Amino acid sequence: TQSTWGLAKSSNKTDMERKQPEWHVPSAPERPTLKVRNSLASGQLVEFIPQKGNIVTWYTCGPTVYDSAHMGHARNYVMVDVLRRILEQYFGYEVQLTMNITDVDDKIIKRSRELGEDFGTFAKRWELEFMNDMKSLNVQPPEVITRVSEYIPEVVECVQRIIEHGFGYESNGSVYFDTAKFKADPKHFYGRLEPWSVMDVAKIEDGEGALSITGEKRSPTDFALWKKSKEGEPSWQSPWGLGRPGWHIECTAMAAATLPERLDIHSGGIDLRFPHHENELAQAEAYYDCPGWVNYFLHAGHLEIQGLKMSKSLKNFITIKDALQEYGAREIRMLFVMHNWDAPMCYGPSSMTESYAKVRQFSEFFQNVKVVLRNAKFEEQQAWTARDKNLMQVLNEIKQQVHAAFCDNFNTPSVLEALSALVSETNKYLNDPSERPRWPLVRSVGLFIHRIMHIFGLVEDSDIGFNVSDGNAESTIAPLMELFAQFREDIRTAGLESSKMAQPLGNAELSANLSRLLRACDRLRDEQLPQLGIRLEDRTGPHQPVVWKYIDKEDWAREKAKKAEEAEAKAAQKAALAAANKQKEEQKKAQARISPSEFMRAQTDKYSAWDEEGKPTHDVKGEPLSKSASKAALKAFETQKKLHEDFLAKGEQ
Repeated sequence: TQSTWGLAKSSNKTDMERKQPEWHVPSAPERPTLKVRNSLASGQLVEFIPQKGNIVTWYTCGPTVYDSAHMGHARNYVMVDVLRRILEQYFGYEVQLTMNITDVDDKIIKRSRELGEDFGTFAKRWELEFMNDMKSLNVQPPEVITRVSEYIPEVVECVQRIIEHGFGYESNGSVYFDTAKFKADPKHFYGRLEPWSVMDVAKIEDGEGALSITGEKRSPTDFALWKKSKEGEPSWQSPWGLGRPGWHIECTAMAAATLPERLDIHSGGIDLRFPHHENELAQAEAYYDCPGWVNYFLHAGHLEIQGLKMSKSLKNFITIKDALQEYGAREIRMLFVMHNWDAPMCYGPSSMTESYAKVRQFSEFFQNVKVVLRNAKFEEQQAWTARDKNLMQVLNEIKQQVHAAFCDNFNTPSVLEALSALVSETNKYLNDPSERPRWPLVRSVGLFIHRIMHIFGLVEDSDIGFNVSDGNAESTIAPLMELFAQFREDIRTAGLESSKMAQPLGNAELSANLSRLLRACDRLRDEQLPQLGIRLEDRTGPHQPVVWKYIDKEDWAREKAKKAEEAEAKAAQKAALAAANKQKEEQKKAQARISPSEFMRAQTDKYSAWDEEGKPTHDVKGEPLSKSASKAALKAFETQKKLHEDFLAKGEQ
């Protein structure tokens, strides 16, 4: 028979009827959700809710291609790229992004005429430069690129429908939007973005372009949908004759051709809010005959230089190409990420120095993580201590802070602040000599920070850290570098110890040879290996491992050049100070040669009479010196007397 402890059968009826206990849903604090600053909601932070689940439709205004793009443009397009990456890579949305290229515009026509260049060829040249700039800045291309010149039929159809709906009229071969009729329709509202600007005729005329014809509109606030072309201007056939699109209609027509009727997001620079974006909204409502077209309008802040908005009209711009000659793309992107996307920010040497320092902080951290992972061994003790648990707790807290910051209007500066705090805590953990770090934990920290850097477009590789070397080459070179670095460290250590022993013996030849050996070790560390993209770090203790790290060769070259410039400037400043001190000393010597009587009598701009010793008695007007003036004159006399007596005592000439 089966033992009474057997499990196959049970004679206990209660055990047979036993059920699982009821499961309760865990309670947790409410998790933050994404909120964005929406220009259509008076700039308030509102919850982001796409119309179709995780699909986000987005239209962003692209460049007008008539000149080199400047850093103000870079800020706008890089931050659109960063926001898009956050939506896709952090929040898990599928973004469908359309960006236009305005290759038909009054500015393009005027500039190509001035240069005697074909209109289309001229625009293509600047478009290619813009695209190359974007590639250099690691800006992802949109899903759809629309050129105005390729969407003329769609523009014509859009204008026709606006006329059919009663909001457009033809005048002398041009077509205008009837703002009065639009305002009078209860379904629509003109001024959704800047209601205070709808009567600003100066802004409206600026938006119409330099080649527009005046006197054809019913109202000064009306704007061109279709422009009649004058002789020599590019033109296309339309029901109203030869002409070309107005500026605002281009975006409406191309968005309608590539995206659904109602957009989740429309974005652009803050300077486009009125009249361009305002008129886009009005046109789209008139075209679709609907009250509203965009759910979220995002406007990027200005880039300022010396307190003024950077723009071509102010002629205070720095082109992207010129900026990339001086700084790396990673430093430029980091600069933009360090500021809120919708707030104004300054560009200049000071801000770029801060950006460079931030990149260096994370680059150094990634290299420290790689050193740990290169020396990782599975057979090491992995049991956690209090310090391991503490770092894990910090990591989890930082992840929550990062999530809250991303939900807070894509607050990238707060994200960077949280990551910097995590780097500091991890560096403390790595620098603790009491025990070896737990490499799986260090790897988790590194992967998390790398993931956020990837979202910011600062890294593209899957490997941890900034992509300063070929990932495949790194795994091949690493063992060789370990041997080489250790060999160099052994040579250096032996040289240092032998040098200490040789000095008391007075062996000059041996000391010279050892000094030459140590200089070669330093030259290898400071000059030769950095040119190959590798940095060696000397050990600070006998039991510490040899450390070598990959570095960006271009960053190293820039830093070296910068240090050389600073050293040169410091030397020049020191020389100027020495020259000034020498001149001052010579002047003092020259003054010391003069007797106190001569010195005081020479000051005829202050005094008019002196006593027999040469002490002043009357001021320049012939009046007796006041008590305070007499006291000051006597002090000057005594000072010069002591100076002259010291000069005579030294016997100087």
